[in-house]
Amino acid sequence: YFIDIRNLSDGLWWLLLVFPAVWLADTSAFFVGSRWGKHKLSPHLSPKKSWEGYLAGIFFGTVGTIGLSVLWNRFFGFPVAWWKGAFLGLLLSVMTTLGDLGALASIKEKLKQEEKGQGGEAPQAPQQ
Repeated sequence: YFIDIRNLSDGLWWLLLVFPAVWLADTSAFFVGSRWGKHKLSPHLSPKKSWEGYLAGIFFGTVGTIGLSVLWNRFFGFPVAWWKGAFLGLLLSVMTTLGDLGALASIKEKLKQEEKGQGGEAPQAPQQ
């Protein structure tokens, strides 16, 4: 999708909002969750993720993307309104963690299937 975004008019500027939005959300979620996280978000899938970290990621990802959209607009002429930056930051901040959990669930399910012998393992040679 990044190539498609880059090929849009002003695609470079959109990428300069997308990457930092994800980085801000992930980094702030990690640090806040590590320090103050008490309530586990999904203990079975990702035991270290907390609700406190998740909400901090959403907050800082959204606010940071608003700040970047204003900065890019004011100093570099990137034509994006602050509210579009807010929407992009909110959407990406919410979806990155949910995407992580979905990927983890899929990987763990695949590993469970392989442990049970249902994962398409290569057949064993007969023992003599």
